[in-house]
Amino acid sequence: MTNRCRKSAREVVAESGLEDDYLQGLLDAAAAGGWMVHHDGRSDLAQQIAGQAGFPDIVAAHPERGVVIAWEVKRDRGRHGPGQESWLDAFARADVETRTIWPDDYDEAWKWLVGDRRIKVRVAE
Repeated sequence: MTNRCRKSAREVVAESGLEDDYLQGLLDAAAAGGWMVHHDGRSDLAQQIAGQAGFPDIVAAHPERGVVIAWEVKRDRGRHGPGQESWLDAFARADVETRTIWPDDYDEAWKWLVGDRRIKVRVAE
């Protein structure tokens, strides 16, 4: 039998160091957790789509939990761009759970999104 060492979700995603990889991991967790999710590919291009730039990376609602979230995903040295803090502040004032997810927050955020729908992984012996 081979003893397999399981890396944390953050470690796996951190190998690339790309914000898009962190984001995709959280979008996958939201889907697995039963969230209804909206994601605009590039919020800095939102004016070309419609509306103001800076829309959060993840806006999601959970129909069973009765929770709405607006999350911005950042790399270690990332910072909020134009309009991002304004969007997060506006959502927070509307009682939406807002948060900036940094790499150190990744595992906790991933587990929270999946919730009680934890994925059971079988390891071949």
